[in-house]
Amino acid sequence: MDRGVARRPGGAPTQVIAAGVVGLIMPFGGYLSLVAGVAGGQAAMVLAAAVSALAGIALLTGVATMTPGVSRLPPGRTGRICWAVLVSWPWVLGWGLSWAVAADAAPGPGLPWPIWNALLCALTAGVLLRRWHLAVGSLVLAVAACYGLLSAPANGIPEMSEADRRLADARRQRADLVVSQLPGYHRSPEHPGWVLRPDGPAGTPPGRHIRLRALPEDPIPDCVTGAQYHVYPVDGCTVERTGLAYWHSVSEHGYVLRRGGTLVELIGSTAVDRALLRDSVLAAVATADPASHTVDIPGYTSAPAGPGQGLVFQLTDRSQWPGARDIEVDAPLDWSQGECAAQTGSQSPSPYLECLEEGPGLHYRRLADRQVYVHVRDGLRARVAGSAGADRAALRAAVLAARVATDEEILTLLPPAAPQRLTVLDRVRRFAKRIVG
Repeated sequence: MDRGVARRPGGAPTQVIAAGVVGLIMPFGGYLSLVAGVAGGQAAMVLAAAVSALAGIALLTGVATMTPGVSRLPPGRTGRICWAVLVSWPWVLGWGLSWAVAADAAPGPGLPWPIWNALLCALTAGVLLRRWHLAVGSLVLAVAACYGLLSAPANGIPEMSEADRRLADARRQRADLVVSQLPGYHRSPEHPGWVLRPDGPAGTPPGRHIRLRALPEDPIPDCVTGAQYHVYPVDGCTVERTGLAYWHSVSEHGYVLRRGGTLVELIGSTAVDRALLRDSVLAAVATADPASHTVDIPGYTSAPAGPGQGLVFQLTDRSQWPGARDIEVDAPLDWSQGECAAQTGSQSPSPYLECLEEGPGLHYRRLADRQVYVHVRDGLRARVAGSAGADRAALRAAVLAARVATDEEILTLLPPAAPQRLTVLDRVRRFAKRIVG
């Protein structure tokens, strides 16, 4: 019935322009669908989108009816509907991808999505024209337009680096990761920051601890497996004399002395001198409680280990404790620059033995067992901390040399991020980058 329909003069420009006008209108139907979704839920949004799509295709079908014979498609009803569906592809693609390409506020060179939709619909209608030179020209322009449109998702928001992904996964800010370096120290990553440790074995002294306790005498002879002082696996045991036995294991060694129905046990870490343990166990004396003993050990300070657990001894010189010279480097989570002044004017006792501001943004605090420096400058907030035995001058130098961590240092400190689940927008952007570069 539609065969032999004559082409109307000026039909090609009219068809292309009319397709562009419909393309300009169609995205607003999508926006109304989003409004329907907010008001009525997902079902309302899908229904509104379907109605908008059908209305757009109906308008384009009307355009094809008013401009017969200018398209390469058959002039019948089926051809007009197919033409309308093909011309509407930019709107269908934009809606189906949830406007992924247009997620950046201005896709392409600063044009809003309705303008792009109108341009692509008009160019698609041009590609479908019967006149080959108009179709080829429209195809070239359509390819250029698509290239420009893809430049937005390709270049609008850069992909996160591996360091940024790890920061996001750990819920950390780059400014929170502060590092420093000092001559004679090496850096070790330890959550939540870094630790500066002195170079060489002398910089990290071994642990030296001793414990003393008294136990009911065990009838089992010395150095016989099963004696109650064999708390840990014993690698060797020697009876030095009757009632005095020395034993050693991988991590500890000690003496057991039988005296008046009591086993006096003195155990120390492997770094403690054996002769010191022997002299100390022989010098141990009973207290008012026969089940408890005490002794003075040169260079050590004692403290109760707990009910019925005897005494523990630590080196009096805290600078010889393991890690005593280590320096922790990170960013302070909470820091009040006026706290020292507030403590000075307060009637309540201060927890700080020393609290002062040494310079602009440079604060020092000392507690009974800890020292802390904080430096705030140029947006950087750095904190270094050490034990009471740490070198204060080293702490000060470390905080003054602090800086924000580089990407390589972040990769060293933070574990790999969890596998990223790509969204539709991510996939579109990756495709656009492959096309646009």
